[in-house]
Amino acid sequence: MNAREINDLYETSPLEDIMYQAMKQDNIQPERQFYVKAGGQFYCLDFCVFCKERNINIECDGERYHTLPDALTRDRKRNNDLASQGWSVIRFSGAQIRENLPDCLRLIKKTIRTNTGTADQPDSNVSM
Repeated sequence: MNAREINDLYETSPLEDIMYQAMKQDNIQPERQFYVKAGGQFYCLDFCVFCKERNINIECDGERYHTLPDALTRDRKRNNDLASQGWSVIRFSGAQIRENLPDCLRLIKKTIRTNTGTADQPDSNVSM
């Protein structure tokens, strides 16, 4: 009932909720659970920020899943597929988010500036 926008309604991992609230408080306007087709596959991005030069994919990697060997291989392929489509990929571990959230936000803002600032969101929730 307190949602101000659709992104406030997503029920995701606790790490993603922490990151989302911090980004909103720091005036970073991400889209949550944004689907992108890259490398012939659809990927669900934890967060994306649309920028004028390169869009940014921000991932919150929980230790339980993302440290397994198969997950590392999948994440690497995903990063490469997204990069080949012009995305910048930033991954934060749970420890980084819990212990150094201000540093995470600084890196996101620096990446936004490097990509010449934010841009309007495309019309669809699937980027091809």
